[in-house]
Amino acid sequence: MCARNLILRDSWWRSWEYGVETDVLVEDILEPPQLKILKEEKEQLLQVVTPAMERLHGWVYSQHATVMVSHVNGYILYSVGDPKFMSDAQKIHLKEGAGWSERSRGTNAIGTAAAVREPVSVVGGEHFLERIGKEQGIPDLKLSPAVKRMMEEYPWPGNVRELYAVLRQAAFFAEGGEIRIEHLPVHMADRQKKGKPRPDGHLDDPPSLRQVEYEAILDALRSTDGNMTQAARLLGIGRNTLYRRLRKLGGK
Repeated sequence: MCARNLILRDSWWRSWEYGVETDVLVEDILEPPQLKILKEEKEQLLQVVTPAMERLHGWVYSQHATVMVSHVNGYILYSVGDPKFMSDAQKIHLKEGAGWSERSRGTNAIGTAAAVREPVSVVGGEHFLERIGKEQGIPDLKLSPAVKRMMEEYPWPGNVRELYAVLRQAAFFAEGGEIRIEHLPVHMADRQKKGKPRPDGHLDDPPSLRQVEYEAILDALRSTDGNMTQAARLLGIGRNTLYRRLRKLGGK
């Protein structure tokens, strides 16, 4: 196991020992007076990093990203970035004054980096791989580098539920235990090129009937959190039929 995976595994164990509940969004947010005190305590640090963060602001302004500085205890002190992303981030309390320590949030880039005192990269989908691998009998399920990049760039309008449903279904097709781009829904794999002009000036061809069927099945799975029985019922077909169609379509 690589050093990065060991860091995440140790973080998962610490989070488990803290009693972090994965289905509960903890509201660990400082009141304005408390945040002011913390900022005053780190005034010198903020004076040093703020100019650099402001320079980065131009780069992340429209990149679905943000730059943040946090206290060693996990509280976010200052942030700049893409307004749309920051607005969406408010919904999960990714904002100034919010606490992101492992003790309150579990494994995450802010809290885990503070715990180990070194840079940490956390791809959300990796949290689910061990659970999904056990469900489907894939002991070392992993994401390809291309899938990791896509997951970092994709906006995830359905939030964590969509992420889990996509990974669970992709694992169904993952030969050799690695989830690759071709295992993801068509709308994700084609997201960057869809609708863009070709060199001849024409738009990309419309999706095939096969793609439409595949997307309909994945939409049903996303809406049922990956539950095959409920998805089959939603589509008006039997569960075994759904499995057969997925295997056939997934091999395209």
